[in-house]
Amino acid sequence: MGSNNISIARPNESRYYYHFIKVGFFSSSTAKLYMPMPGAEDMRELTSSIVAGERLSFICPFDGSLETVWARSEYDAGDVIIGLHVGTTTTEVPPATATQTVQIDMDIDDVSYEFDFAAAGTNTFSQGNILMFTVDPTTQLGDCHFMIVLKFDVTT
Repeated sequence: MGSNNISIARPNESRYYYHFIKVGFFSSSTAKLYMPMPGAEDMRELTSSIVAGERLSFICPFDGSLETVWARSEYDAGDVIIGLHVGTTTTEVPPATATQTVQIDMDIDDVSYEFDFAAAGTNTFSQGNILMFTVDPTTQLGDCHFMIVLKFDVTT
């Protein structure tokens, strides 16, 4: 007699998963700003990371990379630099100097601009690292919106 068992192969699951972080705030500053991370008790941007690392950074659950950041501002923000800051072990917050930056001229207000970190070079991080992001506009941003796109390798 034949077997009544059915065997169906499970499709391979993806090794890579994308994670999206939405950030938004109002700023009249032209200084380098640390982006507040969602889930913080206070969503205001800061010009220093020393006193509020818990509002600005998070731990990476897997190895991965910063693929891109999309940005949009209420005003012509001029040349804008977005920075990826990666902290390794024995640091409370990532260093003030970015691991990688991308600069774009955001010369038209209310238009979305892509900051392509995948093409920029050093955009990777390791499981257990702590990440932070900065934006450094030439002129004020006003109401601004960001979409940070991370890619995680869930096999790590």
